[in-house]
Amino acid sequence: MQLLPQLYFLNCMKYLLLIIISLFVMGGLKAQTKPHQRVLVISGGGAKGAWGVGVVQSLSHNTPYYNLITGTSTGTLIAPLALLGKFDELKQAYTHISGKDVLRDPENLQALADGVINQNFSLQTVNGIRRNFFKGYISNSDPLLELLNKFFKIEYYDSIKYKLRTKNMYVSSLNLRNGKISYHDLQSSKSKQDFNNWIWSSCNEPVYMSPYFEKVEDTINQYVDGGIRDNVPLNKMLECLLDTSGGNSNVIRDSIDIVIHNPSDLYNTNWHMGNTLSTLFRMIDILRADVRENDLKVELATVLNKEKNKNYHLDSSIKFIYIRKIFMPRDLVKVFEFELNFDSTAMLEAYRRGTTWDHDFRVEIQYDSIDATVIRNQNKGFKENLIAFSNLTDSANINLDTLMRHFEEADKNYSGIFKAKEIYNYLNEFSNKHFKTEQNNTSKGTKINQQKGAKEVAPTKSPQILDLPSKIQIIQEILDKYSEGLSTDDISKLKDTLNKYEK
Repeated sequence: MQLLPQLYFLNCMKYLLLIIISLFVMGGLKAQTKPHQRVLVISGGGAKGAWGVGVVQSLSHNTPYYNLITGTSTGTLIAPLALLGKFDELKQAYTHISGKDVLRDPENLQALADGVINQNFSLQTVNGIRRNFFKGYISNSDPLLELLNKFFKIEYYDSIKYKLRTKNMYVSSLNLRNGKISYHDLQSSKSKQDFNNWIWSSCNEPVYMSPYFEKVEDTINQYVDGGIRDNVPLNKMLECLLDTSGGNSNVIRDSIDIVIHNPSDLYNTNWHMGNTLSTLFRMIDILRADVRENDLKVELATVLNKEKNKNYHLDSSIKFIYIRKIFMPRDLVKVFEFELNFDSTAMLEAYRRGTTWDHDFRVEIQYDSIDATVIRNQNKGFKENLIAFSNLTDSANINLDTLMRHFEEADKNYSGIFKAKEIYNYLNEFSNKHFKTEQNNTSKGTKINQQKGAKEVAPTKSPQILDLPSKIQIIQEILDKYSEGLSTDDISKLKDTLNKYEK
């Protein structure tokens, strides 16, 4: 009978030990569970951004839901407050403003809008354009920068940059001087004002609004709305999503939401020719639609063709990256036919419609996915390609066999990459032509030794080290026949190497 208390005690200790072990195991599993990073892309669209605010608020469930946001134009204005979940302030900013809050002389643009949309090409329209014609823009947008400084406060900037370091946002701007898109992110910015300048530059639609001037040494760059070339910066976001150089390899990033302030196709199919201005603006609309359509194509070749793709990584648990595209209803787009017409009543209704987008049958939603295995293989192919070109341009002694193997692996993992297969075939022909005699002589020497009774030795292939004339010939051939699809950096390196060797 005395054993019963002891057995009871031992059983209790056994169960307590099991509970403790279970807690440790569960804690370990929880620690190993990688958090998901919510990714968002917001297109440009001017006043139509009020609808985007409502959509993002609904997607975020009124919380700081997204960790990584990239935008263009009005999308960059939405991004910082959306990162922090400040949707009441976003609503205020987008539904209680007028043209004077955005532009110093909005009447110029209104006169232009009357000429384009209402076919009211009056003397007022001419004067509105003439007023700033020789400045290179129609309206000064300094008030927009002041509005941005008011809503995106220093404490908000500091909160993202210093407290919420896992969050980030990118803005895109177009450099009018060289025609190139530049991307700037908050975490790399020098100050709040520096970053606000880039947000502002991304919003300044050329011709309509004044650009952002940046002086670099003796050069003055003029930055405007990045939407001219990158209206929906999806591929930039894919690059950010795959890049782990910032130490985010422990984060699962497998889904992207895209908010697009336009329908999926050119909306005004009943357009009729009016005056010259309306025809000009119709051409601009068509070009924009083409840019937007190209932006929405997943161009993994563009994404992976970076020197830093050595840092690209995709968590092994990810099978697919899912993409959801949400398009603005056609009837709502028509209300904002001139997207710089900041009508607070129309913008409030657009915001309301945005908050209920998932119940609006007029909203078009498209789904897409990227096979993660394809990304991994393509990334491997690009790495092989980089190594091959690095050997060709940087190495003093190039082994032709090694070079061929890298191009062969590049083609195997990502068929068609930069004509890797064609380059491999050319190098194979080059090898047969220039090293065949040497191999034959080696083979003859082996046979003679065997006839003399020497110990049989398996013939070894001599390293095919390229001399200087051979290097020059190969690089010239690649530049002449296989440069299509090569990156600008690759071509530049090949040309520099050729110039160096020829000297």
